[in-house]
Amino acid sequence: MTRGGFTLLEVLVALAVFGLLLVALTQGIQFGLLAGRSAARIGAANHDLNEIDLALRHLIQAIDPAPARQNHPSLVGGRDEMAFVTELPNLPAGMAGDPGLHRQVEAALVVDARHRLVLRWRLLHIAVTPAVPPPIVETALLNGISRMDLSFWRPEGGWADVWAASELPAMVRIHLVFENSLARHWPDIVAAPLVQGR
Repeated sequence: MTRGGFTLLEVLVALAVFGLLLVALTQGIQFGLLAGRSAARIGAANHDLNEIDLALRHLIQAIDPAPARQNHPSLVGGRDEMAFVTELPNLPAGMAGDPGLHRQVEAALVVDARHRLVLRWRLLHIAVTPAVPPPIVETALLNGISRMDLSFWRPEGGWADVWAASELPAMVRIHLVFENSLARHWPDIVAAPLVQGR
């Protein structure tokens, strides 16, 4: 006589196999969600870096070789900071109509104590006797920066860590080191000031 149904052992084996399949499926879904989040985060970070790359290139390319005020050299740079006279792509609202101001700014690029890549800038006056200089504006460009290494290309001498010459360098190189160097890397930003007749 044959019995119908399953033995207790068969039911336990089926439940164990089903549990293993459920665990594998859950882990697969968690891995997929984590990978998706990581890809989105990396994509957003790369988009931010691309925007910063374009902004820094514009600032370097727009460095004025003959600034409006003679007591301000076009560019003074060291290994971790540079000050220069350049042109912002867009003026803050309400400032474009002021005849005493133009698009040129005194700017400084630094990494501050909060590990941010910061652009400090203020508008240059073109009036003969400026009454009160415009305030300095601090714009945080990028967070999580451990340090910035700058170098300046002189055709007859190669890359230099310091620039204090009256003429502009042929190229400026910006190397950013992130706080978590294993997580983020970015190629050096190399740009050339657009000098007439070069």
